[in-house]
Amino acid sequence: MATKMLPKEVSRIIYLDCDIVLNADIKHIWEIDINNYLLAAVRDKLYKDYKDTYFNSGFMFLNLKELRDFDFYNKWKNYSKTHPNIFELKFGDQDILNAITEDRIMLLSEDYNCYNSKLFSDKTIVVHFGGSKPWEPTCLHPRTFKEIYWKYTDQNPWRINSKSEKAKAYVKYIIKFLRKQPLFFLKKKYYSRILDIIYCRIASRNK
Repeated sequence: MATKMLPKEVSRIIYLDCDIVLNADIKHIWEIDINNYLLAAVRDKLYKDYKDTYFNSGFMFLNLKELRDFDFYNKWKNYSKTHPNIFELKFGDQDILNAITEDRIMLLSEDYNCYNSKLFSDKTIVVHFGGSKPWEPTCLHPRTFKEIYWKYTDQNPWRINSKSEKAKAYVKYIIKFLRKQPLFFLKKKYYSRILDIIYCRIASRNK
């Protein structure tokens, strides 16, 4: 955990999930005063049955000083060891974070972690591809944000380059997808989304 791995001189960090892209500069995050909070994050409104402060852990502004004083590391370990059904938690680390932070959370605008297709706007700063990913026909994120994803993917030195490897990867994905969506070929909406994926890839390379 960051509270143990990073030197004590580091008092704040911004955490981003690996399925996130930025639609704007986020350096202004450092100006947010979280001195009396353990972290700042966005309310996860997809789960209305959860407490009002239940947050999505895909984007977090962490107050490491407060987390250390709170003994977060040991509370995390103890919770993981003593919870009777730890492997049955629906959202793993997110559920643990919400359970042990005792509501000492600053809730941010949804623009800082937008994962619901109904909430996207021109002001969206942090785009979270939680659930369906940009290469999946089930992804409902706006085309503009998918293009940003592919733009950065094409700059990744670990991306798949050879056509044969790309073909293998796509075939593997299609087989996996068909297992989840066996009626795929009967649903016209998925065809339009596949065309959308192809368009986004081409558009991102032309930018």
